[in-house]
Amino acid sequence: MAITKTQDSVESSERNRLNDGIDISGKERATFAPILAIINIDAISKFASTVRQSGYQSTANNLTGSYNIVFAVEFADDISWMLRIPANGHGQQFDELASKALASEARTMRIIKKATTIPVPAVHTFDASLDNELHVPFILMERIDGTPLYKGLFNEDKYPKARLEKFLARALQSIAAAMVQLNQLMLDHGGSIVFDSDGKAVGVKGAKVIDANAMWYPEVEDPDDNDIFCEKGPFTDPKCALVFMLDRRSSRPEDDAFLKGIDVLLRMFIEWEYEKKPYGPRFVLTHPDFNIQNVLVAEDGTLRGLIDWDGVAAVPREVGCGQFPMFLLHDWIETQYDYSISAGKP
Repeated sequence: MAITKTQDSVESSERNRLNDGIDISGKERATFAPILAIINIDAISKFASTVRQSGYQSTANNLTGSYNIVFAVEFADDISWMLRIPANGHGQQFDELASKALASEARTMRIIKKATTIPVPAVHTFDASLDNELHVPFILMERIDGTPLYKGLFNEDKYPKARLEKFLARALQSIAAAMVQLNQLMLDHGGSIVFDSDGKAVGVKGAKVIDANAMWYPEVEDPDDNDIFCEKGPFTDPKCALVFMLDRRSSRPEDDAFLKGIDVLLRMFIEWEYEKKPYGPRFVLTHPDFNIQNVLVAEDGTLRGLIDWDGVAAVPREVGCGQFPMFLLHDWIETQYDYSISAGKP
């Protein structure tokens, strides 16, 4: 049997712990309140032990992110698993689109795990419904031991420059090797993979994505400030995939010449990219949030894991896993870069 508590109990005091035994800050507690009202920590521990059937007891700690709450289950023999629950995994919030997205994510991770050597967490089991003994949708997966890449990149005060350069070189080499493999998983359609009841891929449907336009310009005020999702795709034409979000944003009276110009410029770039007739499969599986918090590395920078595949889908190759990583751009770190439009320079 497993015993469950929270990750925050390792890093913070007992002040955040309430009667449910979950140690979580006030803001995060509010975000995940509907889930915390349903979930039972002891049930998580018991469930994990039942799935593993090892006889080892375990403890579990919780982590939180923008869209998920994760319980890290550690067995007595040092094996670690993760139980991840989406923030919208309750009531009417967990609709058909969300259910299909979770099932597609879990099974797509299994495909990547089987077809490549990319260190993706092994999925032990999942349930894309509320009808289970935990009463929430979840993915139970392997926990990969590693350090987020950003902790190694921003250690100028702790390590000499030569060591950091060697660390970065090793990290980028191993990440690039993983991306080369992922770039081989090509499809004729863009969107999330659909599977039958036996776990066999049978097609592609629309992917669940944040509806940025609806979030910025809500038609109805939401006192709970819930995330708004939409279905993107499926696509047969990569150009349609690239202009999808642009088309969802209609022109507004408050748009100035700069915003209107950006829209025109983006559409022009996309048109130029596809002036020539495309050849071969035009879509490729890619990580939905390829950023340094989701890249786990060893002490020397070697890639240990790519995590958080929530929303994984096939996208146009031009913006897929072969693109230049955003975190290597100078202006990615907003606190170190500011561009003055009036001055025309950083």
